[in-house]
Formats: sequence, structure tokens, C-alpha cells
Amino acid sequence: MNSVVISGKLGRDPELSYTPQTQTACCRLSVAVPRQKRDEQPDWVRVTVWDKQAERCKQYLVKGQKVEVAGRLRTSKGKDGKEYTEVVANVVVFGEKPKERNEHVAQPVQDVVNDFSAPEGFSATDDYVPF
Repeated sequence: MNSVVISGKLGRDPELSYTPQTQTACCRLSVAVPRQKRDEQPDWVRVTVWDKQAERCKQYLVKGQKVEVAGRLRTSKGKDGKEYTEVVANVVVFGEKPKERNEHVAQPVQDVVNDFSAPEGFSATDDYVPF
């Protein structure tokens, strides 16, 4: 099963584009995932979001904002011939915005935010892994 969940902060504002033939929205995110030790550098993860969720990411996410992403890993070759691994998102949960930019960005509507709640019988503090 190819499944991954990451949590971190956006390293830059989302980049939205559309596919040439079908005009499908595609948003690229760069997420800094912290390591357990505070003095270690974070892991940078490329994330690709598609369709309406991609447009919402561009509209509501900003650099420095916390996000949680659930999806699958995909490896592909770039234009330079190098292989890249990225997360193709199924779900993007919008977290707290950086304080200095809150006034300039519209707040997300409730239906945009997805809920990562633990199943019945688990508390919020349990280590829940859905696979």
C-alpha cells in the first residue's frame, strides 16, 4: 500500500498552473517537515495537489502556514533527467497561518478544511495509523 502522511510548514506560496489539454488545476507545494531533534534541518517535501483542492490551496494557503497532507508517493523524471519523489495529495488540511500575514489573507471556508479525526474508540492522543 502506497500511503504517506506529512505535517509541516509551507516554504513558499503555492504555485498554481493548469494542464494544457484539459485545463485541470495543479498546485505545487513545498513543505518543510521538521525532524525530531530541533537542531537538525527539516526535510523538504514536494507536494502536488489536483483539481478543486489545488485551487483552494492557492487561494487560502500562504508561505509559513502549517499543513497536513495525506496522499501517495510518486517518483518521476524531471526535465533535467533527474528522478524526483513527491507526494500526490488526496487530502490537505489547512493549519494555523503565520501571525504577520493573517490580516491580508481571507480565512478559509469551513467546507475547505478536512477533518483528520481518529476513529471511534481512539482518543486524540493515541498513536493512530490508518493502515
